[in-house]
Order: sequence, then structure tokens, then C-alpha cells
Amino acid sequence: MRKTILSVAAFVLFILVMTGCEMVKTTEELTPKLLTLLTTEKTVSVGATYTLPTTGTVTYTDGTTKTVKVTWDKTVSTVKAGITTYTASYTENEITVVAEFKLEVEENEVVTNAELASLKLDYDTATVNAGASYALPTTGTATYSDGTTKTVTLVWDKAVSTTTAGTTTYTASYTENSIKKSATFNLVVVIVSIKPTFTIEDVTASVNGTVEVTVKASGFTTGAAGVDLRLYADSTYLTYSSAEFTGVAVGGLTIAKTDDKNASNIILANIPSSPIILDGTIIKIKFTAIKTGNTTVNMTSSKLLDSKGLELEATDISDTATVTIK
Repeated sequence: MRKTILSVAAFVLFILVMTGCEMVKTTEELTPKLLTLLTTEKTVSVGATYTLPTTGTVTYTDGTTKTVKVTWDKTVSTVKAGITTYTASYTENEITVVAEFKLEVEENEVVTNAELASLKLDYDTATVNAGASYALPTTGTATYSDGTTKTVTLVWDKAVSTTTAGTTTYTASYTENSIKKSATFNLVVVIVSIKPTFTIEDVTASVNGTVEVTVKASGFTTGAAGVDLRLYADSTYLTYSSAEFTGVAVGGLTIAKTDDKNASNIILANIPSSPIILDGTIIKIKFTAIKTGNTTVNMTSSKLLDSKGLELEATDISDTATVTIK
């Protein structure tokens, strides 16, 4: 009898031990592995009220699932348009699983029957110098029949040109729902009158010596290119030698000696259109004196252009220097 009782007790103890082991095993298997939400995204309008899901489904390592209450990382805000990602979390046995939810907030669509009534520019006139670049306005203000306004992109009837002095009218337009409205813009192109001058000074030199004729530029308020100066000298007294820039001139200087077709005893020192002349620039033309006596160097100019290639209004660019050779 006693032996039977011991056997039964041993069997019961074995069953308890085995059951306990199975319970431990089950506890180990019930570890959270994944958290899922019934929905993961939503779109609402600005200012709308929205409540994030309060529950989710947790999946354990053994494949079993359970509905659980989730915790969110922040509260919902719909005050402005955009996409915000919210993170839900659930913790069990010191293991945390998370899931994301994206909430898109859109601007409220305004439904209106108002029609396009007019188009207005922020400014409708401008003045530029000839040859300067100018960009017309890119946007304007559209007004509707209900009084509302909107900034719109403009379409212009033609490209800007500033090559000719005067006023040009450009037309901007905007079309919506087959309704087109226009506005005009006046661009005034002006030529800057700087009236520059060039002068040369009298010179005294010795025979077989160097005669340096100085040409001074003055009256310039802006740069000028395309200067075409000509200096004439009597070749029986003077032989052209060289020329150079001093002062604030920019660009190269080239001078060529050319015999005048109508008077072979005249040589031509030509300053072509390559240099840019600025106020205060000095051009020095050098000759070699051949014989004693008095002669002249005459300066003329056929044209004067600005840096854009437009002809400037200038005073009579001509002068005469007396050269005394001893």
C-alpha cells in the first residue's frame, strides 16, 4: 500500500514538473514581435477633427495575435496642410513594438461660381537706358466677380526690346475658364546724352626728336566704346611712330598709319573702335620730327558708340594742335 502511494505521488510530481516546464515555454513564446494597425493612412481637410486608432494587433513570436491598446508619440494637429507621421507603440515583457500612421492634411477646396473680372499689374511703367536689359513683371493680380483676388502668372504679347528710343506698350494676359483679361505695361527707352569731348595740345619739339601729341577725353559720365578718332599730320614734317593709352582706359589700342588718298603728303593715325574710353583717359600719339618749321596735327572723329553699340550724342570731336619744330 505504501509503495502504491509513493508511486502515485511520484507520478503526480512528474506531471507537475512537466506542466510547469510547458508553462515556462509558453511564457517564453508569448513575446511581442509585430504591431499592426487596421489602417495606416488617412486624408483630412485643414481644421478637421481626427482621432488616431486606439487599438492595434500585436503578433507574438509563436504566431498568436491579440488586440491591444496602443500609445501614440504625439497628438494630432490639422491646423496646416502637409503629411505628418505618427508612431504607435505597445510594450509587453519589456519588449516594445511600433507601427506608423500617416495623416495627410489638405487645404480646403473653395467652391465658387465667381468669374474672372479683371487683371491688374503691381506697376505698369518703367524707364530704361537704350541697350539695357529689362524683365517684364511675371505675375499680376486677378480679381473675380465676387471681389476675391488671386496672384496669377502673366503671358506677354512680345519680347522686350531696348534697341530703339521711345515708348513701347506691352500687353499681359491671363485666361481662366475660357475668360481672358489683359493689362498693359509701358516701357520707356531713353538714350543717355553724355556729350563727351576730345582735345589735343600744342607741341614744341626738336628736329629728329620725338613729338608727343596728347589726346585727352573729358565730359564722360559713362563708358564709351567704338571710338573712331583720326589724326592727320603733314608727312613732310612728321612721321608716325607709336601710340599708347594712359589713365583709366580699358581695352586695347591699335593705330594704323595710312596715306590719305586725296593728299599723299598726309598720314593717318587711326584709333579704331576696339578701345573703351573713359573720362580722364589720355591717348599719346608719338611722331618723329623730320625738319624744322611749324605744322599742325588735326583730329577728327567719324563716330562714337557706347558699350552697347548705340551711337552717342557728342559735341564736335575735332581739334587742331600746332607743332613747332626747332
